[in-house]
Amino acid sequence: MANFYSALDAVSKAVTILVDLDDLATLKTNNYAMCFAKKVASGGDSGSYNVVWQSLTKYVYSTAFSWTPQFSLFGTNVFADTVTVTATTNARALGLGQQCLLDKNGILQPPATGGPVTGVSMLNQFSLIHPALSQISTLNGVQQTTPLYVAPQGMVQGSVTLTPIDTVMVWFQQDIATSTMFSSARSNYTEIDLTMTNTATRLYKGGQWSTPS
Repeated sequence: MANFYSALDAVSKAVTILVDLDDLATLKTNNYAMCFAKKVASGGDSGSYNVVWQSLTKYVYSTAFSWTPQFSLFGTNVFADTVTVTATTNARALGLGQQCLLDKNGILQPPATGGPVTGVSMLNQFSLIHPALSQISTLNGVQQTTPLYVAPQGMVQGSVTLTPIDTVMVWFQQDIATSTMFSSARSNYTEIDLTMTNTATRLYKGGQWSTPS
């Protein structure tokens, strides 16, 4: 088990978000949350963001956000803008290269090896469902498992693979909470690609994003 967690640490991804003090005061005064989302590809598309993975209001000058490849697969009945993700099936913890069967009774069975090694797969024998994914993340030292992605199109019987991509989007927004689905583009965001590296830092200053030297 110790070796398992050591392996997870080795593939941990982390971003540090710095906010200039003048911008920090403006954002806090106007009740802006710091939001994170992660890109996921579904059924072979190039990937998209559609769930607020984490929304933080108690941020300060430096915010640390990290994650490891530990996932939960579940199904939900709805994909709708501004609605909170609600699981309607049971959830199963699984890793990349694993798949779960959603049987004819709507019960998600324990994971087994199968499907592409870069994603997690659902085999659906039930009826129309939106496959969805949660992932463990750590925000300022607090670890949580929260929804990451919901397939916008419902899936009938068959199979689909959800492929997490280690690219995150960070932005500030009012009146939005963790696990909120969205279908429109976010404004004034930064996209951080960690597919080829494990750490990155971004600075928000004067309403603009940059990479500090």
